[in-house]
Amino acid sequence: LGDLEPVLFGPPPPLLEPLFPPQPCASPGFAERVRQHKVRLEWVRAEPAGLRGAVRVLNLAYEKAVSVRYTLNRWASCAEVAAAYQSAGPTDGLTDRFAFLLPLGA
Repeated sequence: LGDLEPVLFGPPPPLLEPLFPPQPCASPGFAERVRQHKVRLEWVRAEPAGLRGAVRVLNLAYEKAVSVRYTLNRWASCAEVAAAYQSAGPTDGLTDRFAFLLPLGA
């Protein structure tokens, strides 16, 4: 093929990147902040389909309805998606994990 440079193909870069640390749960005092505020972002990552993440919710009642409200235009309007309970993974008995996907792609 002569002097042609190889072209590397891979996944496209994410459309969005959060402006805050993607792993808030790794910061000191995370468990105490969940106890104090009842709900906290655990982690988030950008994917081609949108932003995927999880929140920790203080276990105050057996039944919970958790949703994530977000905006793309500085709160001139907003959208909301339901977060799904995640039974797998470590648990402390005091909190529950709910996962979400904000569909921001195409």
